[in-house]
Amino acid sequence: MISIINIGGGDASDPHGERNYEVRINRELITTFKHERCNGLARCLIEAGKAVEMHETKRLAAWVDEALTSECYDRICNGQLHSITHDPNSDQ
Repeated sequence: MISIINIGGGDASDPHGERNYEVRINRELITTFKHERCNGLARCLIEAGKAVEMHETKRLAAWVDEALTSECYDRICNGQLHSITHDPNSDQ
């Protein structure tokens, strides 16, 4: 189940103002975002989707960074770092 939950925030005297929301899949918190209630449900759904995309992009970037860091570390430890930038078959 996908849930978009209003977790409050904002000015209590302004029922249509900005609020904090969570996006959850089942019980797992995926991300949070802010939304102004006066902009309506459709806008809230769009903002939720954008927040999830941003979360997934950051998660993927962290994974790629970790994988590249691990690859470089392995090559340094094995004395192969030059193979990342130098083609041993090249005459230069």
